[in-house]
Amino acid sequence: MNEKRPITRRLAPGTIGLRALLGCLPVVGVVGPERASAEEKVQNRLTRLAVRESETATEIVISGSVAPTFAVFKLSDPIRLFVDISNADTQALESPIDLDNGVVGEVSALQFQDSQARVGRIIIGLQLDALYTVRAQGNDLVVTIDATQRRRKVVPIAAGSDSGATHAQMAAIEARVAEAEQRARGAESRARTLDEQGQSAIADARLAAKAAEEEHGRAEAAVALAGRDAAAKVALANTTAAATVALAKAQADAQRVASEESSRRSQAEVEAASVARTKAEESSRRSQAEVEAASVARTKAEESSRRSQVEVEAASVARTKAEESSRRDRAEVEAASVARTKAEESSRRDRAESEAASVARTKAEESSRRAQAEAEAASVARTKAEDANRRAQADVETARAEAARDRAIAKRAATEKAEALA
Repeated sequence: MNEKRPITRRLAPGTIGLRALLGCLPVVGVVGPERASAEEKVQNRLTRLAVRESETATEIVISGSVAPTFAVFKLSDPIRLFVDISNADTQALESPIDLDNGVVGEVSALQFQDSQARVGRIIIGLQLDALYTVRAQGNDLVVTIDATQRRRKVVPIAAGSDSGATHAQMAAIEARVAEAEQRARGAESRARTLDEQGQSAIADARLAAKAAEEEHGRAEAAVALAGRDAAAKVALANTTAAATVALAKAQADAQRVASEESSRRSQAEVEAASVARTKAEESSRRSQAEVEAASVARTKAEESSRRSQVEVEAASVARTKAEESSRRDRAEVEAASVARTKAEESSRRDRAESEAASVARTKAEESSRRAQAEAEAASVARTKAEDANRRAQADVETARAEAARDRAIAKRAATEKAEALA
């Protein structure tokens, strides 16, 4: 993982030395001819690595200077998704990005050189074996990962004027941060140059002091050889004085260089503190902008939730009304069916009664005809009976008359017999 972020380290009070000062500076490599040639071949400069989260997905957007040519593969144990962008430079990307949302763990960028071109690799650490898609969108490369099993919920920022303004503010803040980092790098470069000059002056002073000490030793050796010679003593005194002056001068130069080095270090610390303060202020403003954007998004989400709740309640009321209407319709249909059944039953009864009435009428007519025939027969029989009665009466009267005549005859005979006997 190549991180190009400046490393700022505060020096302990009273610390002196080039190594300590260099410890707070970023490592800057010298670009040789081969490296410069490779830089000239880079066509796709990746400028931004961003993460967008919605309710159901996590989107990782890699922005470049040209449309990307890429390859994707995945490894397991641990689960990682690799996106290799051909002929790409990842130097401007800020990574890693730590998500740790239960689906995506960390997103980082890596630069390497294959046999043909430089490759910018985006490594996405997955905490679950989630579904994903990778697509090019203009000069952007968008990796979409299913996040329905994400631990923490997010409120998506709706696309609109507020989101556009937030993005513009974020872009302005990032530009100011980049400018502050550029100034910090310039200050660090100047401090490094001054430190190199101070180190060179210290080395020169140490060489002068060493030469003075060697000259003093040679003078002492000459005095030892010369014995008590006055001229030698004078020469020794002069040499010693010169060495003392040179040593004092070297010490003064070293002290001055150390003082300048301490001043430069203090200035570098002040500039680093200013840069850190600027970054903190920018980070605070960025956090405030994010909080405001989240507040706006939350307000919109709450409004959307309220609208959805109202719509759900309206839908529930409409569904209740529809169910009530459906029940009424079913009741009316059932009532109509019952009425139709009753009407059919009544129609059947009416037909049966009509048929029964027709049968009864037929029977009545038949009976009337039979009764008429019987009446006619009875009339004939009565006429016959009357005739027979008349004949019987006549016969009775005849019989009576004959009996009266017979009784009269018998009486007359008896009388005659009695008279005869008498």
